Amino acid sequence: MASGGEGEKQLEVTQLQSRGNPYQDGINSYLVKATYYWKQIANNDFSVCIVVPERSVLMKSNFKKKAKNFVYHRLDIRHKVALCSIRKTKLATRESSVVKFTGAAFVDPNKYFNIKEEESIVNKYEDFMSGKAVAGNNIKDGVRQSVALSEDLDAVWKSHGGSFWRYIGFITGVMRMYPGTIFATNYDHTIRRWYQSALAHRDVTVLTPPYIDTLGNGIVLSLCRALYRSRETRTHSPKDTVVGVIAMDFKLANIKEMLAKLFPSCASSNTSDFALPCTPVEEHVTYPSPAKNETSWAAHFPSCYMTDCAEITIER
Repeated sequence: MASGGEGEKQLEVTQLQSRGNPYQDGINSYLVKATYYWKQIANNDFSVCIVVPERSVLMKSNFKKKAKNFVYHRLDIRHKVALCSIRKTKLATRESSVVKFTGAAFVDPNKYFNIKEEESIVNKYEDFMSGKAVAGNNIKDGVRQSVALSEDLDAVWKSHGGSFWRYIGFITGVMRMYPGTIFATNYDHTIRRWYQSALAHRDVTVLTPPYIDTLGNGIVLSLCRALYRSRETRTHSPKDTVVGVIAMDFKLANIKEMLAKLFPSCASSNTSDFALPCTPVEEHVTYPSPAKNETSWAAHFPSCYMTDCAEITIER
């Protein structure tokens, strides 16, 4: 590289990764193989070098399923489901999850940020996801597969209450959430604390520290887990490629409510809802599994499932 020209070389390098909030949670470091590509800029002594870590390459899939029930997050301009409002300020729907594309879902992310998401654009997304259109609107390979693979989660999310938001974010730039609502244009799940925390602790289920919900539900905690690309052996290691993160949010007050049921002595605590009261020390706490106990999470959180969602109608 120092001598000019162009070339490529594979090296073992240290890659740093945030554990969530880099200032509060710190970082992890990994030794990974990376390929260096360089080329000298014409008529000067500088070169451009691009480093591609091996673990950041997403393998292509032969999965060809089409999305059957694609609902884009822009419920304000295009909706096929009944709408409601959260605290009378934010549009939402309990009939379906919604999908949000981030810049990573597009061949040229700059075009995405410069395009206004009007109804004609959403129509093009729908045609591509359903297979009516062969080529997507600047959409990368793998996006339709992520949408189609995750749409079956709706049935699971609807049948088990308890958490406010249930969602999954993919490395392909696809974000799906239930109940459905509108995201900010610049929302990117890959830089959110819940996503980074799951990547940093990919071999366990992570409960994040409390934080303020960007969608207006106050102080919440996220329960999240990294997802690996499927293998026939069903075995994985922390060095395997992560394809996304699945998570759900709980209000801090609801965690207190659950602890009070599991540990009755906590119920008499006078501490605020904004602190975890009477947390047992040196005890391993196992929460009941809905699958094994034939109960839903709503049994532990009877008062938190979309209680502020009122039906509304929209005139267009």
